Amino acid sequence: MKSTIAAKPYLMHNTVQNYAWGTRGETAFIPKLLGKKPEKGVPYAELWMGAHPKAPSEIEIDGERCGLDKLAALHSEAILGKMGAEKCAVFPFLFKVLSAGEPLSIQAHPNKIQAETLHARDARHYPDDNHKPEIAIAISPFTALAGFKSLTELSATFATYPEIAEFLGEAVVHKIYANKDESQEKQKLALKAMYSRFLQRSETHKQELTNAIDALVKRLQTKTGLSSADALFLEMRDQYSGADVGLFSIYLLNFMSLQPGEALFMQAGIPHAYIKGNIIECMANSDNVVRAGLTPKFQDKKTLMDILTYESGKVEILGDSNKEKKTIYKAPVEEFVLSRFHLETGDNAELKLGKPAIALLLNGTIKVNSTNGNEIFHRGQSIFFPACLHEATLVAQEDSLVFVATVP
Repeated sequence: MKSTIAAKPYLMHNTVQNYAWGTRGETAFIPKLLGKKPEKGVPYAELWMGAHPKAPSEIEIDGERCGLDKLAALHSEAILGKMGAEKCAVFPFLFKVLSAGEPLSIQAHPNKIQAETLHARDARHYPDDNHKPEIAIAISPFTALAGFKSLTELSATFATYPEIAEFLGEAVVHKIYANKDESQEKQKLALKAMYSRFLQRSETHKQELTNAIDALVKRLQTKTGLSSADALFLEMRDQYSGADVGLFSIYLLNFMSLQPGEALFMQAGIPHAYIKGNIIECMANSDNVVRAGLTPKFQDKKTLMDILTYESGKVEILGDSNKEKKTIYKAPVEEFVLSRFHLETGDNAELKLGKPAIALLLNGTIKVNSTNGNEIFHRGQSIFFPACLHEATLVAQEDSLVFVATVP
């Protein structure tokens, strides 16, 4: 590949992932965003923008489509910038649209050291050696399970749902109650003891777990005024029979509802499951997921127990639903920072680049002015800015919503 990388914006060609939990039919978000007719029965789950080897985006150079992963390796300074090229010559982040029609698995992501160990041990299920901290910004009303409830809330949960408490055992439940006002370290130890026992017993006492789940189903079917967690539990029980550990996990995690513009940051070791809605997602360039429950995919309960941090309490909601001209979503990571631009017709937004960046036009039409001229982009299109381009200006041709991912 002898082509040179020009200091200009490039239209991207991306891959759609058709995971079973994606949205389907005429209301499917991703084909609607891309202006394409959805295929009957096909789930549209994620749109990937980046250079992950599983589904690298492509850009056109001299009439030929080239993968960003190969370009980052061959033209590292032009694509990644001098510091990025010196550091590792690997594209730093993966940018996505995620559209959940059904809940995803109960899952967590490993930290960097854990990811390297998992990849060396089991490359089939852990396809790269990178960590996967991620930020999720709602672009429609969005629900998720995120992080363990506080020990105070868990104590109340065990009182309200004796079926869960009985399966865990009196000693474990009492330990949660007894440590709810203790130091953070003691709370973590109590939480680890509880969840580890829960995962272990789900393997050694499957019939007992099935009976406990069925007992709760029977009781909820006679109850009025179900909570959001109750409704989700009953919906998922119809889909996952037997001793699925994810069903009771619904009650152990925080049930969260986000409005468009609000975001969650999921660092390594935090259990979560996205339930329903559409989000913009940005993460370190990885596809490592450790799952346990609510999925037919590979589950690794022992590894999940090992990688969880056992933090508890509410997960902070970042950003807001206000339509500020620019909102920056900062995460405590070095791989990415995400910005949202609400631009009215005629508005300008200056982009200071010199690093790889990807912009996604969620609504509207923009003109991108740069040193090599200007170009028009439309709703659903994504734009790659190589590091050799040091600045660009977005000019809204109509009211537009743009998300930009780059390196801090």
